[in-house]
Amino acid sequence: MSKSHEQAVTTVIKNATIVTSGKTSEGDVLLERGRISQVGGTINRSGREIDASGLHLLPGIVDAHVHFRDPGIRYKESIRSGSAAAVKGGVTAFLDMPNTRPETTTQERLDAKLAIAAQSSFAHYGFYIGAANDNLESLKAARNCPGIKIFVGSSTGNMLVDDQAILEAIFEQTTLPIAVHAEDEAMVQANFAATSSSSDPATHSLVRTPEAAAASVRRLCEIALRHRHRLHILHVSTRAELEARREVCLEQSDRDLVAPGLVTVEACYPHLFFDTRAYEQLGGYARVNPALREPIEREAIWDALRSGEFLMIGSDHAPHRPSEKDLPYPQCPSGMPSAEFGLPLMLDAVNRGEIELSSMVRMMSEAPAELWGMRGKGRIEEGADADLVLVDLAKRHTISRSDVWSRCGWSPWEGATLQGWPQTTIVGGEVVFTQGRLQGPPRGQQLQFALV
Repeated sequence: MSKSHEQAVTTVIKNATIVTSGKTSEGDVLLERGRISQVGGTINRSGREIDASGLHLLPGIVDAHVHFRDPGIRYKESIRSGSAAAVKGGVTAFLDMPNTRPETTTQERLDAKLAIAAQSSFAHYGFYIGAANDNLESLKAARNCPGIKIFVGSSTGNMLVDDQAILEAIFEQTTLPIAVHAEDEAMVQANFAATSSSSDPATHSLVRTPEAAAASVRRLCEIALRHRHRLHILHVSTRAELEARREVCLEQSDRDLVAPGLVTVEACYPHLFFDTRAYEQLGGYARVNPALREPIEREAIWDALRSGEFLMIGSDHAPHRPSEKDLPYPQCPSGMPSAEFGLPLMLDAVNRGEIELSSMVRMMSEAPAELWGMRGKGRIEEGADADLVLVDLAKRHTISRSDVWSRCGWSPWEGATLQGWPQTTIVGGEVVFTQGRLQGPPRGQQLQFALV
């Protein structure tokens, strides 16, 4: 047990509405030495007491898809600023992507990021190792990381891996789960050439099409099933991608019942809460990879979310400064900040009847912790780590630029009024955010992964 856990004071959370994916109950929760030691009933113990009357207690959010830009691009974000914004939004653990400067493609670079986070992260942390065209041995030997990230489709940074032989070798010879950005690069480049005279940001959705995403998803599912290798497809945003996964996995499941669970999918806030109509208001600020989709696609993603087809929800927090997003298309970079306001967005959706609170907890806390083997995370039960968030489902607030903690300094949801807000975030048994303020120094710990 870490030193911070040893020093954590005993805390009783009183009168909470306790929410898990399985049930909702009323009662108290006891936190000792960084862990949950009792759930439910009336608990009378000396120590710190938090009155949670009128509040819902959720497992801390596990955001398995962030770009905190550290090292090398800290003017956009850093582990310190990004994790501070994240805990404000109820996130207690995150997994960061490898497209930094330098790219996280070796164990040495991964260890360097871990060292930065050890001094500066307010939430628990982990880092993917990134695939390149020449680092197979590093991927095979990687340790202290949840998985391998492959950009099978270009995005921010220069980490494209699209060669069939290289992809086959990675899936065949490595053991860590693989997370992919799936877009067919040849189709994207052909579409870009055909629309290169346009300066309209909405053109981006004609370049990075549903067809390009679906073709890549089909290809990667086939490779994953051929090698029996766990594959997680990031930011799925179209019906065609879901259908491609379903068709390939169902075909294979006739011979191998493991197939349906071997390939999982993630939904992200930009595609859940924006569609192509956002270009009119946001312009280049709405540019993300994969691109925003037509309203019918967004509705289909919500339907799939409710049906349980998506395993989890991530933020794809990808900040850029306003001076960069103000550049004309296609010079403006792709990405938007989203980790900070993801939980309020989803709580607002709960209040509107779009999704059940228990399902949200499953997809934002329990499932990502399970998929990436984070023992003790994402759950409210005796023995689990004391990583929790108290939310007020009745609170309404309109987002303004002054609310933004991300170093990029803006949010695409400025002006949106949301109902349901995090009030207190607890990491390792200690309150790290409450009453609108950070509490104490960074106390996040390196995540441990028990992958099976």
